[in-house]
Amino acid sequence: MSEMAPRSAARRSPLGLWSVLRDNDVLHDLLRSPVALLSLVVVIAFAVAAAFPDLVAPHNVNDLSTLDFSDAFRPPAWLEGGSWSLPLGGDDQGRDILSAIIYGLRISLFVSVAAVALSLVIGVGLGLVAGFRGGIVDAVIMRIADIQLTFPAMLVAVLIDGVIRAALGQAAHNRFAIWVMIVAIALAGWVQYARTIRAATMVEARQDYVAAARIIGQSSSFILFRHILPNVLTPVFVLATIQLAVAIILEATLSFVGLGLPPTQPSLGTLIRVGNAYLLSGEWWLAIFPGLALLILVLAVNLLGDWLRDALNPRLR
Repeated sequence: MSEMAPRSAARRSPLGLWSVLRDNDVLHDLLRSPVALLSLVVVIAFAVAAAFPDLVAPHNVNDLSTLDFSDAFRPPAWLEGGSWSLPLGGDDQGRDILSAIIYGLRISLFVSVAAVALSLVIGVGLGLVAGFRGGIVDAVIMRIADIQLTFPAMLVAVLIDGVIRAALGQAAHNRFAIWVMIVAIALAGWVQYARTIRAATMVEARQDYVAAARIIGQSSSFILFRHILPNVLTPVFVLATIQLAVAIILEATLSFVGLGLPPTQPSLGTLIRVGNAYLLSGEWWLAIFPGLALLILVLAVNLLGDWLRDALNPRLR
């Protein structure tokens, strides 16, 4: 017993944990890829800023008592008339652009992540049922997916948003605007998950372990969620990472054209839309900096998704 205790402690020590992580193939590939590592750092930095805007942002843009209208249209700090209290300049209401981006980032990321999670649940559920059941169930689900694929995701989201807006009314729509956006983006993006999971489920359903589970009397739902689902989730994680970038762009586009979030709940798309009205009058920083933040975030997520796709592909090892 005295000999086993040190061995157990060694296995649980930080050095032992580091050796396990060091030998992990995915982590090894990440450390060898500067682009993927930098993308991960950028995504984490944006996520931390979005999660704790009160701690990261120089100013609280939701506190109207801190607004100074003399700072309206103040240029960035390095230009004449600028101030380092507003490093990226002020908007049309005198708010700090940097702080507005951080608070807008919180809404944009929340909407996008929640929409991707909801579309993942819907798509994975329908894909599992279609691939496992087959027959008329598979035909109905896939025909619905095929019909939706004939329309751009943007058009589907606009249609869903319009239907909900008409059903709830403008006042109620503005009150639940974030949740309406989540539902609209999720229903526009479930098809990719459903088709991917369906194809993988059809392959796994023919494996010997599924036949053995049937023989010993396990239920279809148990086989589906206990045996098949864990074996088909790998491509879903990759797809979800890529779809996150699509959801961010879709949310920003809807907000930019005025069909997304109201100005009282500014996202990156809303900030770009407001700044676009002043772009030609010389106040370029109102639109350029939120647009640059959106570009960096989407690029980092896309690069991270591309690396994850290659890292989890056994054929590339």
